[in-house]
Amino acid sequence: MFYVIKANKKNLLEVATAFGVTVDPADNIKVLQAKIEADGITPEYISKTRPDLVMEMHPTAAEAPSVPNPLNTTPVALPGEVNDRINLVKMVRRNASYEIRGHKYTQDQPFNLVNDEDATFLVETDRGFTMASPSEVKAFYA
Repeated sequence: MFYVIKANKKNLLEVATAFGVTVDPADNIKVLQAKIEADGITPEYISKTRPDLVMEMHPTAAEAPSVPNPLNTTPVALPGEVNDRINLVKMVRRNASYEIRGHKYTQDQPFNLVNDEDATFLVETDRGFTMASPSEVKAFYA
């Protein structure tokens, strides 16, 4: 969640006064915001004392944190993005390591989570990969 203050001059002057920020009533909105932020007053902090001056915003898919990939460090698609299905793919080729489409596979880490488009490419076009099941991963790392 992101909080954005309802920034008009009147509201910013009220916030500055309420939190003891030294401002000049002649300051414009950008200067008032800068002075409030410089004193460490954040929208989250304001929302606890003056919730009427803050509104809650939800991040877009581009701003949202990526979902960590437990098997590798390659980020995967978030639900709601173009390729929102995640597939478990196993490298079956004998290479010591192989990197393709931003995914790195090794003999020690042959599994990776990939989106639909990459899974289709790896399994059908590259042919050095197969779809894997969670039980295969469990057995491999046991």
